[in-house]
Parts: sequence; C-alpha cells; structure tokens
Amino acid sequence: MQNKKTKFHRIAPLVAFLFVLTVVMQGALVFGQGGQRLTIDVAPTEGESGSSYEGYRFLLWAIDEEYTKSSSEEILKLAQSLYVQSKENLTKEYGEPRVSEPTDAEGKTVFSDLAPGRYYVRMQTEDGGMGEFLPFVAVLQPGGEVVFQPKKTSSGVQLTKVDNENRPLQGVGFQLYRIDEGKEVLVPLSGNVYDEKGKTDILYTDASGLIQITKLPPGNYLFREVAPLDGYSIRQKDHSFVIEPGRLRFLKVINDKIPGETGGFHFVKHANDANKTPLAAAVFKVAQKNDEGKYIAIQREGRDYTLTSDEQGKFSVDNLPFGVYYLWEVKAPEGYEILSSPVAFEVTASSKEEKVSFIENKKDGTYSGGGGGGGGTTTTTRTPNNGGTSKRIAIPKTGDILLYVMVGAGVVLSGIGCKLVKEEDSSDAE
Repeated sequence: MQNKKTKFHRIAPLVAFLFVLTVVMQGALVFGQGGQRLTIDVAPTEGESGSSYEGYRFLLWAIDEEYTKSSSEEILKLAQSLYVQSKENLTKEYGEPRVSEPTDAEGKTVFSDLAPGRYYVRMQTEDGGMGEFLPFVAVLQPGGEVVFQPKKTSSGVQLTKVDNENRPLQGVGFQLYRIDEGKEVLVPLSGNVYDEKGKTDILYTDASGLIQITKLPPGNYLFREVAPLDGYSIRQKDHSFVIEPGRLRFLKVINDKIPGETGGFHFVKHANDANKTPLAAAVFKVAQKNDEGKYIAIQREGRDYTLTSDEQGKFSVDNLPFGVYYLWEVKAPEGYEILSSPVAFEVTASSKEEKVSFIENKKDGTYSGGGGGGGGTTTTTRTPNNGGTSKRIAIPKTGDILLYVMVGAGVVLSGIGCKLVKEEDSSDAE
C-alpha cells in the first residue's frame, strides 16, 4: 500500500500539470475563435462641437462573420444598401442585434469578443430612427481592433451617376434646385455644403460618379441634369427628392450609352493534353481596366457579365464596344487549377469572324491562353509567375496548432510518468 502511495506522489505533479495545461489550452482554443474588439468613440473630432458624450447606445448586426478583404467602394455600397433598411428588416435578415453599453464619460463604448467579418452599426433610438450619428460598416480583421468615430448626422443627398452597365460616369453636370412655394430656386453651396451665401455653380460627378451635398435644410428638392456626357442619352432629366431632418437621401441616375460600333469574340477552353480535350463548366467574368488600372466588371442587366464554357469548351462574348477586355476565371473545371491571371482580348470589327482564343489548363496549375491573331487562331502559352508548378500548402489553423501542442504535451508527460513508475517498480524489486 505504501508503494502505491509513493508511486502516486511521484507522478502527482505531472498529472496536475497536465490537467492545468489542458484547461489553459481549451481556453486558448475558445479565445482563438474570436477576440476582436470594436471601439466606438463619439467624442467630437477637430472642427466638431459637443459637450456631453455619455449615455449613447449602439446596435450591431453581424453581416458576415468571416473576414473578406473589401474595397472602400464595396463598403460604401454595402453601407448605402443597409442605411435604407428599417431595424425590423435588418433584424429579420441578420438576427437580433447586440446592444452596446452606454458610452462613458470619454464618449467610448466597446463591442468585444467579435469574430472577424463585417458588421453594421447604428445608434439605438426610441423611435428606431438614425439618431445623432451616421450608421457605418466596420470590417474586423483577424486579431485586430478597430476604433471608429462615427460622424454626426447631417441632412443631405448623395447622387450616383452610372451608365446602363452600372459603370460610374465622371464629369456629368447637375444643378440643384429647392422647390419653394412651387418655384424652382437654385441652392447656394460652398463646395458641397449648403451655405446661404454660397454659389450656385454646376455640380459635376467625381471619378466614382458621385455628388454629395450636406447640411441641406428640410424641404423639397430636385437635381436637373444640364451637362450630359457625349455618347450618352438622358433617361430622365429631373430627379425630385425630399430632405427630412437628420436624414440622408440616395439617388441613382442612369444614362444609356448610345449604340456605336460593337463586336464579339470566340473562345475555346480545353485541357493541355494530346487530344485537346474540351473543358466544360469553366466560368469567366468580363472586365475592363479603368484609368487607374483597376479591373471593372462589365455589367449586363445590372449583373456582372458572366460566361460559362459548354460541353465543347466553347463560349463567346457579343455586343461589346470596340476595345481591350479581360477574362477572369472565377470557377475552374473540376480537377484543374483556376487561372491566376486574366486573359486579354481585343474586340474589333472583325474579331468575331476571324479570331478564336484557346484557353488551356493543366492539372498541375500551368495554363495557356490566346489573344487571337492571323490565320484565324493563335495560341499563346502562359505559366505562373514562379516559373513552376503551383501546389497548395496546407496551413494549420490556430486551433489546429494548439491541438497539436496539447496532444504532444500529453504524449511527453505520459512517457515521463510511465518511466517514473517503472523506475519505482525497479527500486521496489531491489
């Protein structure tokens, strides 16, 4: 009996250590799933006024609890689409919102233990309105903390000008009128802010197709298009809207591109084997580069222009204005690597009748594509930038690593415990 007690005392510290390690690691696993923080700071920034920062609560909806890199343009569009939704509709779509603690004496409140992803935040009010601060979309990266200072709500309007393929139009001129007792009166502005002593100049859309006006008094207004772009026709000249206290209005104005010279292009998707086996179900999006070198998806009926290869590997574009375009593969045929670079092609008066681009894939990740050429077809071989075969490397997640550590520690400690017991048995035998 004494020997058994002695054995237990020898291994008891190891058992206790293993127990503590297991508890700590389990806690780390849980913590690794979230832990992001969003701090909201309503204290006035430079140029703003305000004295009381306490007592504000905010509502938070999880739009998607998985981090996705988003451009500022994508975040802006998401915020605009959510802004016009009621609290009831948001809750129906995204579930019950989290409610923050009231802001403290410094004007701060914190949402903690958030998963990476995108969140929509709106001030909590008794009437369900916007409140004193503008709603916003916060994007949380893994392991990060965001401090956001929401802007004070200001009555205003944002006009977005696009063509019939949903591409922004820069340099379109508008004038802003207020309807006062049935009469149209030009609105005076200083820059993009209402000012009784300001000017009544023509307003032009920026590179994103936007005109934004703030601090408009409540009332009835209209935008009138006075300087359209060449090559576009006006669908509707006047666009009326109503400004309410503390509310933003969003307008989308569409101009139709006047039909001009258009063409098409044919493509064939096949494997890079001896039989040139056709590949079906490859999905591509058509894009163009803007002046900043960014790829902009071509729109058809309000959606990205998407093409899918048929059983013979064939697909085509049509009715595109002359110019250079790019195909981005968004879904590869089963068993093949997705293309890592776009395939360029040029639409001309003869491209549809005279040119075919062959796009080849290898299962090891190399591929080739064509840009058309003399004699009816041209094939240009392309390889990944690293000059070799692309292979996916399995990167363990944080939880996986911790699990490996727990298992390894358990094995090591078990081995030590067994060794001590054997040594004790040996000493007893002696």
